[in-house]
Amino acid sequence: MTGRRRGFTLLELIMALGLMAAFMTASTRLFQVSFRTIRSTEMSRNQAARMDHCLAELRRDVWAARRASVSDTGELALEVDGRRITWSVAEGIVRRIEASAKETTRMWTPMPKMKFVAIPAGVELLVSTDQGEERIHLVFGLPSTEARS
Repeated sequence: MTGRRRGFTLLELIMALGLMAAFMTASTRLFQVSFRTIRSTEMSRNQAARMDHCLAELRRDVWAARRASVSDTGELALEVDGRRITWSVAEGIVRRIEASAKETTRMWTPMPKMKFVAIPAGVELLVSTDQGEERIHLVFGLPSTEARS
């Protein structure tokens, strides 16, 4: 019988453990980055949906408006079918207040920095994002989506 045993040496085991530790570290970081990306994508998608909903309602109001004014504080006041609708933007919150028999308030948050500017044919909405400033023109007197369908 020979005195030779079969098995792994201590050096081989240490190298295998080192490789496994490196692989586990890399895979853990990969999973963290993946989950962070998924979370930020979902947040971006939710913010885009809120922005779309807010702009759709704002368009309907501006299109139906008989009169409009933008105050020095950047508040947009619209007169729609005898009702007064006020839009305001402050600290990432967009508010729509409809003053009628029953006052209703709608809010969208968080939103990018926005500002209303009066133009001759309607209202211009300045939206500031990380990519720069975007101008959205809202023109008075266009037919509403309900009237077109």
